[in-house]
Amino acid sequence: MKKLIVLAAALASIVSVSAKTFEGHVDFIMKAGRDSMNITYIMKDDRLRMEMSGKKGYSAIGLFDPKALEVKILMPQQKMYMSFPLDPAGAAAKAREVDIEETGETREIAGYTCRQFIFKDRKMVHEVWATDELGRFVPMADMQKTRGKAPAWARVLMDRELFPLLMITKDRKGREKTRMEAQKVSPGKVDAAVFEVPEGYQPFSIPGIGNMLKGLGR
Repeated sequence: MKKLIVLAAALASIVSVSAKTFEGHVDFIMKAGRDSMNITYIMKDDRLRMEMSGKKGYSAIGLFDPKALEVKILMPQQKMYMSFPLDPAGAAAKAREVDIEETGETREIAGYTCRQFIFKDRKMVHEVWATDELGRFVPMADMQKTRGKAPAWARVLMDRELFPLLMITKDRKGREKTRMEAQKVSPGKVDAAVFEVPEGYQPFSIPGIGNMLKGLGR
């Protein structure tokens, strides 16, 4: 359970958006090694709800509130939730230098035309397919209202007002580490109530989870 929560929360720190330019749902499939899960991002204004479902019926929900610098993880089966702060100090970490290439290749993903970008840093290669039809991409570091810098590849997408619908991360030997691909994009009005903890949920904690997620948004 810890592994799934950490993986999904780390992903959200990269794939957060400003719903001033997009409001609605985006359904993704994320794969990391042998693990996979379905993820639905629900966005409105600067709020993000992330619904995760994995193998054996496991599910969890993440509620990200950048104004409050807080994340809540909900466990629907147990009707429990865990809260922890986003780390402004972590968001202030400097971005690594990367080599950037726009290949000129295009493809359609979830009904949107995407352009291919290759970003290389010292350890990893990020292949990103992004569209200009969904508005401006805003990494978590910017949403936290800090002076910190988002990863260089994420800032390029933000500056060009591109929204990523497929992201593949590989090591320098070409071995795929993670893949996240949009299956469906559904623009539309979102009820603000979905970003709140439902009545009847009780708080809980996992020892060490705060340290595991410290620096979310780097």
